[in-house]
Amino acid sequence: MTVEELGPEAGPDQSGWRRFEASGNSVGGALYVPPKAGWLPFLGTQDRSLPLIVALHGCGQTAGDFAIGTRFAELAEEKGFAVLFPESQRSPETVALNPFGCWVWWSSVNQTRGGEPARIIALIERARAFEPRLATGRVCVAGLSSGAAMATILGAVYPDQVAAVAAHAGVAFSAMEVEQPNLPGWYGQSTDPVAALSAFNPLNLFNLARWGNSSLSALEKADGTAVSQARRIVATRREVQAHEQDVALLVVHGDDDRTVDPSHARQLILQALQVADLLDNDSDDDTVDSVVDRRSRGIGGPGDYPYELSDYHDRSGRFVARLIRIGRLGHAWSGGSPAGSFTDPLGPDATTLTWEFFRDQGCL
Repeated sequence: MTVEELGPEAGPDQSGWRRFEASGNSVGGALYVPPKAGWLPFLGTQDRSLPLIVALHGCGQTAGDFAIGTRFAELAEEKGFAVLFPESQRSPETVALNPFGCWVWWSSVNQTRGGEPARIIALIERARAFEPRLATGRVCVAGLSSGAAMATILGAVYPDQVAAVAAHAGVAFSAMEVEQPNLPGWYGQSTDPVAALSAFNPLNLFNLARWGNSSLSALEKADGTAVSQARRIVATRREVQAHEQDVALLVVHGDDDRTVDPSHARQLILQALQVADLLDNDSDDDTVDSVVDRRSRGIGGPGDYPYELSDYHDRSGRFVARLIRIGRLGHAWSGGSPAGSFTDPLGPDATTLTWEFFRDQGCL
């Protein structure tokens, strides 16, 4: 059985899948737990230490589609972790406002510890309540496109819940904000036609498709806008007493992405460095610079795309962020299954790269 074959609120079976329907305070989604993972057969108990990756789909995708395209469940079976696939709201009532089922990262409501981020965190708690093998610590969050933008938001506003973020073809936190009424059940979207038009106008999104041409296109680490956004992130981390905990960042972007401009990859990295700079001594004094500390190049099998990996650290040598730029890759999950959408079968394998990053950062 696959996630796409699960019915509403399907219970666990030998396949390891379990579906959750959206509730009043939680998004829906699907959980995969390798059936044999986490068991302590000699004690007759379950070990509550199974790491969890949260994987957020992009626009035009579903949880099941993203699971198929990324092959995260197959890797979870091999490596021994669980993976949760939240799903953005899709209903007749919201299709006019969000026809592609995007995570609404541009909403000001959803750039806080409310709205969609809170509903995703609630799903994580539902999954833990259902599955006693899941670890209770901070999780790793990966996403593609709008899912990458939401993963970045989760890392920014829930540092007490998120230990590492992998943003594939995403944008920086607060790259765009649209004020919207926070009406119940509307994910911060509005039934008001004017508000809806400003929040989700296809022509507007067409212009935003190359977000690198937006107001953040010239972002540098010392830029005033970047500093103010970083201070928002730092303020949240101090508020929830997570300022001494790292939130590691992996950015993966294709050099030929015509949907989300590759300049956003650098913007994400610069924002992470700016946050680290402010956390260092509460001052924007470049104690954390934007110089690459380690760079390597690689290529997978025959026909795979070349890629460049760059690591950034603070002055004490502590890891801050990693950028992987993949040559000739468009707006797609690198090395993904052709049975899923927005995938490119040529490597490098982004799923494996993501898992290795999470493992190396101690998130798994």
